[in-house]
Amino acid sequence: ANAKVASWHQGQRKPGFKFLVTQILGYQTGGPQRYTGRPMEEAHKHLAITPQEYARFTEITVEILEEVKVPASARRTLLEILAGFQQQCVLRPGQHAPPDPGTPRPHPSSLGTVYHRLGGVYPIAHFASNLLDILMAPGSAVAIEVKPLE
Repeated sequence: ANAKVASWHQGQRKPGFKFLVTQILGYQTGGPQRYTGRPMEEAHKHLAITPQEYARFTEITVEILEEVKVPASARRTLLEILAGFQQQCVLRPGQHAPPDPGTPRPHPSSLGTVYHRLGGVYPIAHFASNLLDILMAPGSAVAIEVKPLE
């Protein structure tokens, strides 16, 4: 496993990471979302993802798409989208990882807003994830019905 990638799946980063993945996949599949994250190469190359790690990511993706019964045509489209990101995300043999780009600078339009004061997408997504976990917990005072994907 790639320790640098694993760090993005912990703490406050995990919900923000899920949010950005949802945004880009929604956008790439024709939805109304607009991807607001960094360019793929800037967001991934410093993680030193190997071709083997990306292949395993693709295998896991196939397993999940089959498990939740995504139709074959949509599955193919999603896999084509992910294949298109491979070159932007994976280090070629002999290529050196660039330094971590660090925390993104706030967009000028967000300066002074509550969004900016809260710290941007990662802390907000972390709050939303925790809130929904509590609201959807068994015995919660708020009942939210979750239906399986069809």
